[in-house]
Amino acid sequence: MTTTRSPRSTRRQGRPTGPKPGFSRQDVVDAALEIGITDFTLTAVAERLGVAVSGLYRAITSREDLLRACLTELATRLRFSPDPVDWRRNAHHQVESLWALLEGCPGLDRLLITMPWAAECFASTIEAAHRAFVEGGLSQEDAALAVDIIADTTVATHVQVAALRADWLGREGPSGDGFRSLPPYHPDPSWLERGWLDRKIGLILDGFQPRVGAARPSS
Repeated sequence: MTTTRSPRSTRRQGRPTGPKPGFSRQDVVDAALEIGITDFTLTAVAERLGVAVSGLYRAITSREDLLRACLTELATRLRFSPDPVDWRRNAHHQVESLWALLEGCPGLDRLLITMPWAAECFASTIEAAHRAFVEGGLSQEDAALAVDIIADTTVATHVQVAALRADWLGREGPSGDGFRSLPPYHPDPSWLERGWLDRKIGLILDGFQPRVGAARPSS
């Protein structure tokens, strides 16, 4: 018995074919970032571009693909200037550039913590910071630890500051009554800016100081 295959079964699988869309992959990324790195949906992006959701698949393959593209775009906006001459200054440059990026992109801090692969999108910056630390006198392993600890501390502090800002909106702020015997923990308006970030980074760098110039192979 001879059977015929339906048109649906012979349709080519993969990305849609047809006329080139009137928007680019960059347009999709820009639309997603305008909505918000943690808030965008494909439906919202499509509406912003004035197209059907199915049309987006001419430029992206999935929401995760778009999220990766957004993070890669944000990585290009990271204004980091490596300093191989002064390793401490290199660390502060890393902090400043990352903090500025986090301030300009609400929700990115939590995303960097919850998405294990997110750091891959910032590989070139991580490599530049690592290389500068090595040239500044740290071992390969210590340089990697420095980049990681500084980034983790900056991101975690921003999460805390962002939460505190949200908590203080519309009211005078936390009383700090639970810390009456610990003055340093009493709420202060400076916590809404960078909190203790700079002092934390200072302590971290002081810990690395004795190891500068004492590079040794990893065990």
